[in-house]
Formats: sequence, C-alpha cells, structure tokens
Amino acid sequence: MTPLKTGQNDGLARAILLDRLQSAAYLSREPPAVVTLEDLAEKVRSERVFLDAAVRAQVEVDAIVEELVLDQAVPILPTQRYTPRGLQRRRAWERRRHLEREVERLHVRAHSLTVVHPFYLYADEVEALEKALVDQMPAAPVYRAEDFASPTIYALRGEQDTPRERFTLYPGCASASGSPRVSWAGLDPLQHARALTALYQHARHTEGWPIERLALVLAAMQEIWPEIGRRHPENEGTIAANQLTRLVHSEARVLGITIAEIEEVRIGRAGSVP
Repeated sequence: MTPLKTGQNDGLARAILLDRLQSAAYLSREPPAVVTLEDLAEKVRSERVFLDAAVRAQVEVDAIVEELVLDQAVPILPTQRYTPRGLQRRRAWERRRHLEREVERLHVRAHSLTVVHPFYLYADEVEALEKALVDQMPAAPVYRAEDFASPTIYALRGEQDTPRERFTLYPGCASASGSPRVSWAGLDPLQHARALTALYQHARHTEGWPIERLALVLAAMQEIWPEIGRRHPENEGTIAANQLTRLVHSEARVLGITIAEIEEVRIGRAGSVP
C-alpha cells in the first residue's frame, strides 16, 4: 500500500482524517453497525479533505481509508490478536478477571443484602473467601511485542494490553468483494452486541456464510459477553447478556457446533507453549 503522505503536518492531517472516519456521521452508533471499508470510503468520497489527501498521495480515496483504518484497528478475537504465547498470557488475564468478579460478588452479598437473606455474608466470611480467591489469582500479565500478531497491535495496545485503537477489525468477515469489516472501537458492550447480532443475521440469512465464518461472529459475541454485565449491571445489561447467550447457544445448535468449539475459535486451545 502506498504510504499516506500529507506533508510536514502528517500527524495532524492523519488525526483530522481519522476523527472524520470514526465520527457518528460515518460509523453509526444508532443503530450501531459493523461496516465494510468499501462502504466507509463511499461515504467520505465526496469530502474535500479526503480528496485532497488522495491527490497528494496519488492514490484513490479507498486506499486512503484502508490505510488509515487498518493502522488504527485491532482484531476482535484473542486468536487474531495474539501469538500462541500471547494467548497464554490472555488466558491468565481472563482467569484473573473472573476471580476479581467473584470477589466483587462477595462484597455485593455482604453490603447489598439484608442479614436475613440466604445469600448474605458476614464480614469474616467475606474476608476468608476473598483471601482464598486472591490466592488463586495469577499475576497481571505484561506483554511483549512478540506476544502480538503484528507490530501494529503492539503499538496500539502496549505492555498492559490497554485498548487505545480507534476501530475494531473483524478478520474472516470481509464482504463478498473482499472488503474488510470494521466498527468504531468506542461502542459500549450493549451497542457492540447489537452490531454483532445484525452482522450475524445478515451473514447467515443474506450472504449465506459457511459455518466456519459464522462461528467467528458467535465467538465475537462470546468475547464481549462478560463486559455487558460488568459495564451494565442494571436490568438492561442482565437482559441483554442473557439474550446474547441464548442466541449463541441456539445458533450453535443450528450450526451443529459446540460452545467449546466456539471458545476454541475465540481463545484457542489451552495448553503449554514452548
């Protein structure tokens, strides 16, 4: 791909173009959507700022959009983000997050329930149970460049694997013409669930994807599922999380695959890495 050249103020020009690309005018929040880069390029094609950038770089607007977006995009699934050793670190992180949520639930039982409630816990019980959980927690992983599938992902995530990307990429979910699909990385978990559900329905019923491609979308749903409850603990979040779970399980049965197989698509098969 021809590098995007915008002169001495290259960084500023890129930021302006990226701000436009990820704006709600082009990457819908309501309804939230997963879009192809072709569609995104078509929406910005008439904008002077993109036309000028394309002229300076001597490429089409489509190439400008593709370069900008893919340079600021991270794949949705752990198996697409990490190397085998990086996946091992990711599994340790997921184990730690699971145990942290269990600790949070202990405190909810102690502080949000009445003494007569059957699930109420006294302070000494919480302390003992929390210690047992903390003792099981793996250390928070520190990532290296070789833990990520590409230098771009490491540059965006860093040692703590902190999401700083502007876009989420869906490898294996390109359009019939081969255009990659992306969404705005700032979607909250409820919005993301709606966008993935719409993509799945379109992929299955309109484009007729094969099982292995549909499994990628179901795995993406599994990936965001824990965040729905964490970010939206109220009734709306609980209902949405339950709906997403039912959808994944019912579609897995229809496709003839197991939840374990979907999890393998998402996080890989646990095991030692040389």
